Amino acid sequence: MRKLLVLLSLVLFPTFAQAQWVHLGTTAVDHRAEKDTLRTQHQGAMKGIQFRVMHNDVRFIRFQVQYANGATQEMPVNAVVRAGQSSGYYDLPGRAQVIRSINFWYKTMGRRGPKAQVAVYGKAAPTPPPPPPPPPVVHKPQWVHLGTTLVDHRAEKDTLRTQHQGPMKGIQFRVAHNDVRFIRFQVQYANGARQEMPVNAVVRAGQSSGYYDLPGRAQVIRSINFWYKTMGRRGPKAQVAVYGKAAPTPPPPPPPPPVVHKPQWVHLGTTLVDHRAEKDTLRTQHQGPMKGIQFRVAHNDVRFIRFQVQYANGARQEMPVNAVVRAGQSSGYYDLPGRAQVIRSINFWYKTMNHRGPKAQVKVYGRL
Repeated sequence: MRKLLVLLSLVLFPTFAQAQWVHLGTTAVDHRAEKDTLRTQHQGAMKGIQFRVMHNDVRFIRFQVQYANGATQEMPVNAVVRAGQSSGYYDLPGRAQVIRSINFWYKTMGRRGPKAQVAVYGKAAPTPPPPPPPPPVVHKPQWVHLGTTLVDHRAEKDTLRTQHQGPMKGIQFRVAHNDVRFIRFQVQYANGARQEMPVNAVVRAGQSSGYYDLPGRAQVIRSINFWYKTMGRRGPKAQVAVYGKAAPTPPPPPPPPPVVHKPQWVHLGTTLVDHRAEKDTLRTQHQGPMKGIQFRVAHNDVRFIRFQVQYANGARQEMPVNAVVRAGQSSGYYDLPGRAQVIRSINFWYKTMNHRGPKAQVKVYGRL
């Protein structure tokens, strides 16, 4: 059923699924005139246009677009558009621009019929996608100088106290002036806990020890006891600088995903259509503005010819359909051009397909 709905919507309005159409204006063309001008106040940039004709056939010869910046563009057409149908899509070369007016040259085909009504729709330029979010900032660990001490030739233990308040993940010894053999060290944290690690390694003057990772979570260090032996008894006292490896700052949490409000369907009303009647009106009290409508049919097949929407502000909008909706299925989605408005009533012209069957039930749904 879903595939059938998609195919039906593509047959009715093949371009609606691919772009956003904007109603630029409507005019009634005269039987004798051969040129007409439609002016529009729409501020959006357009990539192309399409003509939709009602009430009588029209042969379009050519049209000229005048843009907001004063430039003009003319294109040949030489095509007949039947009443209730649409012209082809005319792509406007170059970048999308705001249209101020459209001049079109034409001939009405049926001189004795009603005046033809021509509605012009513009294909809005697609909105560019938002830029990708910046990559997360990864803060690399930094070395922090915790303190320096001079170690005695004869002593075998020393204590270095530090006031640094940052939590540390590990430490390293850097030696100057004389070689030192480190036997082991003990770290005392700010919370009173202690941690001892063996070393048993010689660090030459001007060099650094290996990196000693402190297991567990990073903590603030208050003091470091280390046991050692100075290798050169007759040389100068060795200088030992202790560096701590600061815990990396975690990246900030990602921003919450944008809230996407999905369109909602609202039941506007239900009516039983008569076998003999060819027009029906459905009145609705719903106060929400609608962007489009859809018909859902039960009990019998219905051929919809066209429909007319009357808004709360008195404006009307008519659209051709000319499609059969089977019992138990839905029509395509009919986008109502322009801004969303409150609907007061919907007139629809139709034919019941099976006159011997039950009356068809038609439900109309609006898309918020």
